[in-house]
Amino acid sequence: MLLKKINNFLLFLFVFSLPFTAFSVLKIGEKDIIFSWFLIFLLALLNFPKLHKSGKVITILYVWFFILFLTTVKLGFLQGSIPVKGFTQLLTMVGMMVHLPVLYVIFKDKTFKEIKKLINVLIFSTFILVLYTFYQYSTYFFHFLPKIDILRNAEIYSIYKGSGIEGWSGTYRAYGVAPEPTFWASYLLIPLAFLIPYLFSFGKFWIKKIIFFLFFISLILTFGRSGWITFALILLISPLIIKTPSILKISYFLIILISITIIFGGVIGNFFKIPIFSDLSFQHRLYAEKAALEIFSTNPILGVGFGNFENFAEYYLTQRPDFSLLVTHNFYLRMLAETGILGFLIFLLFLGFLLQVLLKSQIMIRQIKNSEIEKFIQGLFLAFFSILVVWLFSEGYNFSYIWFIFALMVALPQILLKADSKNYEYSN
Repeated sequence: MLLKKINNFLLFLFVFSLPFTAFSVLKIGEKDIIFSWFLIFLLALLNFPKLHKSGKVITILYVWFFILFLTTVKLGFLQGSIPVKGFTQLLTMVGMMVHLPVLYVIFKDKTFKEIKKLINVLIFSTFILVLYTFYQYSTYFFHFLPKIDILRNAEIYSIYKGSGIEGWSGTYRAYGVAPEPTFWASYLLIPLAFLIPYLFSFGKFWIKKIIFFLFFISLILTFGRSGWITFALILLISPLIIKTPSILKISYFLIILISITIIFGGVIGNFFKIPIFSDLSFQHRLYAEKAALEIFSTNPILGVGFGNFENFAEYYLTQRPDFSLLVTHNFYLRMLAETGILGFLIFLLFLGFLLQVLLKSQIMIRQIKNSEIEKFIQGLFLAFFSILVVWLFSEGYNFSYIWFIFALMVALPQILLKADSKNYEYSN
């Protein structure tokens, strides 16, 4: 009984820690240990006897990891030693992969009400940090307010200092406890996804609607284009899974039209050097993605080794001396360049399995006929979709909230089996 209480406490603390993506609790050598990583390690120790029951998805992860390891070792064999960066990236990926079996064996024994409490903890934790971002933003204008930024202490990331007017927007930006505004925007999409289904329940859930708009304001204050665009795409597809009035569907299409104008305006602006659309961020992304495709074309089977894009990008970008951000800004292109077609296909197989499980759960909910669970599944689908879209603009895989969503998806069929046909209607 005591172990169960400790396990539940650590699980709630882990979910609460998910927005604190740049908060390190300790260092091992030169490497930061993020708070949520530390908690998942403790949960792994407590649930170790159960990990052999982790199922098919873990087998896919094993295969994926083997491919990642093989690509790194292959490059090491050719160079005479395993690159240090590739090895550390491999260890980081192992740490992320551990999240899935640990959380899965915990979640599959939970009821829907218990899972719902975890989502409420996530929203509450996010709510606290959203209020913090409002204070953060206020310090730019009210100079008598002290700047508080003690929780972003992880040196494994390039920490945005928030020192003034920066970025494409030429304005101040909110960043929460994330490494930079873009990552805070990417995280906010997860709790927003779980709140969107409640927007269409007219006359109900007013607290959730108010919280949604507060989160939305924080998203706007990041001035992160990738977050804005992904949010617009979430709104666009939501009528496909949530029953909505026609006027809202028309609004969504107008929103996505504006977003597409922003995206392609930037691409065209950089191509034709139109000042109003052209900016350094777009140029960096286009150059890096071009380099990733060139690397893949010369190393199509196993790539250049996981974590080694930067070393090879320097070779392909020798004609760009002003290029300083040697990252792909696209996780899919990074997988192609670093692990080749073999690693990329295993990666797609993993994502396909997650989608298959989610679709299976949608079929199950039709039999259960539970509106609250239906909203949860809709939110989970939108959260998964947001991760897939964000990976078009970012290569951030080492955030615990991503693997939290994946684990919920894998455990969902077992959770639904415990649900009866009672229609849970929560009021606020």
